[in-house]
Amino acid sequence: IISPSEIWIYYLSLVINIMGLLSGTRTPVVITAVIITIVVYYAIYVMRLPLMSIVAPLGLLSITALTSWFSSHNLYTALWWALDSQGRAWKAANEARQRRGELRRAVHSLEMTHAVLERTTHELEVARQQAEEAHRAKAHFVANISHELRTPLNIIVGFGEMVCTAPETYGDLDLSPALRADLITIWRNAEHLLSMIDDVLDLAQIEAQRLPILPEPVDGCQLVRDALVTASALLRDSGLELRVSLPESSPPLLVDPTRIRQVLLNLINNAVRFTSEGYIEVTARVDDDEMVISVRDT
Repeated sequence: IISPSEIWIYYLSLVINIMGLLSGTRTPVVITAVIITIVVYYAIYVMRLPLMSIVAPLGLLSITALTSWFSSHNLYTALWWALDSQGRAWKAANEARQRRGELRRAVHSLEMTHAVLERTTHELEVARQQAEEAHRAKAHFVANISHELRTPLNIIVGFGEMVCTAPETYGDLDLSPALRADLITIWRNAEHLLSMIDDVLDLAQIEAQRLPILPEPVDGCQLVRDALVTASALLRDSGLELRVSLPESSPPLLVDPTRIRQVLLNLINNAVRFTSEGYIEVTARVDDDEMVISVRDT
């Protein structure tokens, strides 16, 4: 049985519950301690109630405070978890938004790269077609040189050589020294032009990988001598001294004599063309089973 003088103490439990829910986890303990202090003072010293009559309501207040602490603690813990989860969710959303922006920029960059690649591929295809057309034009040009220029040049060289070396073939023909010199100049220049055309044809064959190489066993020293005999007229007209140094013997070489002779003649021709005075030296030495040939000029 609760007396009217004690019932107001029980109503204080509602205050403790409400303050615990609204103020936090530590508030019920502090409020309960303050309320108990005030109740004890007021009940004993003001209302003159016996101490045992307020033990029960004070115990209820203590139990209420403890219950309120557990309830508010669990509630605030759940709220803290919810806020923390919301914060992480917002952070993840911001990161996802940033990643989406980066992905959008990467996609845009890839689209631009793809466009550049397509344009470059188109330009390469156009360049390839132009190169093929240029190659066909060059092949046509080389064929024209072969068929249209070499035949008349061979005729010019042949008749020029005949007029200069055997003028008696044309009867009693008296050539003045000036006319003979001019005819020799025509003959030599026609031969030079024919050799340049041969060089162009050889380069075209090398580029097309159709230059025939026919190796056969040859004597290296004799091969050099044959090339020097062919170039003797050119060397004689240049007024340059020819120095030759060959070994007494050489091992048999498996080479294409026509191509090796052509290389030697080109080197000697270059030496004569770009040497105004001095000498041209052709040397050969045997190195194990190889032969090293060099052409040197001043």
